[in-house]
Amino acid sequence: MLIQLSHFKFTRVHQALLSIITLICTLTQLQGVDAHPNTSYQSAKTTQSKSHLSDDPMYFLSRYSLVVPDNATEMVTTASVGFGVFSENQRHAYGIRFSWLPNPPENPLADENASYIRMNNAFGPLFDWRFFINPNSRMTFYTVASAGFVFGSPNQQSKDLAKKDDSLAEATNQVLPVFECGLGVVFSKKLGAENEFFLNPEFGLVPGLSAPYISISAGFNL
Repeated sequence: MLIQLSHFKFTRVHQALLSIITLICTLTQLQGVDAHPNTSYQSAKTTQSKSHLSDDPMYFLSRYSLVVPDNATEMVTTASVGFGVFSENQRHAYGIRFSWLPNPPENPLADENASYIRMNNAFGPLFDWRFFINPNSRMTFYTVASAGFVFGSPNQQSKDLAKKDDSLAEATNQVLPVFECGLGVVFSKKLGAENEFFLNPEFGLVPGLSAPYISISAGFNL
């Protein structure tokens, strides 16, 4: 009698455990089916978010400037073209500018026996960072800091001079560092719903040459 009762209790417990396990498996499968569409949606949403490109506005400009080095007898002119992008709140702008300098000044970092080297033309890139005081106004002031370099080959006069004077260093290619810091004002006008035309008068200083400069830039915000 005891054996039959024990066997009966064990059978009931075993059946109960099997029922609980079956219920758990069923609920798990149902949750998996319900979660699948949501998981796919989240995955698609994440993929869409990653593939979405920023709509921060870009700008394109051309620039002309006059630089007056304190150790030269003539002014230096530069012509540049560049492009860049604004930050999300349009208070900052970051860009690359490519400059051309006809008859650039001597290299301030050159050794004394190489300071004679002159170039007819120099080219190079500069990085620009601008901070706008009131970016949502038709006229606003801004500060600018630029850094880069220009490079070029020595002109024929420098090569001939090096051949005649053995005390001079060989006339080789030159790389001139360029640093600029300045203050300007932006005048802008809307062209349609999104585009803008701007005009930037600017003045500042080239620290390496102890040279003040003035410039004018024009371009479009897209």
